Amino acid sequence: MPIIVHTRDADEDTLAIIKSHHLKTKFLIHCFTGGLEFAKKLLDLGCFISFSGIITFKKSSDLRDVVKYVPIEKMLIETDSPYLSPDPFRGKSNEPANVKIVAENVALIKDISFEAVANITTRNFKNFFFNEAN
Repeated sequence: MPIIVHTRDADEDTLAIIKSHHLKTKFLIHCFTGGLEFAKKLLDLGCFISFSGIITFKKSSDLRDVVKYVPIEKMLIETDSPYLSPDPFRGKSNEPANVKIVAENVALIKDISFEAVANITTRNFKNFFFNEAN
């Protein structure tokens, strides 16, 4: 069974806990808000990283740099509904349909098509949760 980790402002503690358990199962950082160095260390451990509507916020340029760096094959996207609505719905209740806005922004940041983001992150989801490659 895969492991989903929620962490905020606890990079070193999170890494220490993950390393101490010698994880042999897939794990994911949900609603990633950390920096590039944290992401690099997580990727070195085989982690999947999931991004939410936060990547659309004006003050999230550092997070967009992380999106650009993370290989699309190690990425998932999410809404974190009912919280963290992407722009232009910030401050309103979030909903699952807004994952399309997250995907559109990932496509812009990574300079790839929306279809590629949708297809690859869907495949990643199936692989992560159900061990389905296609």
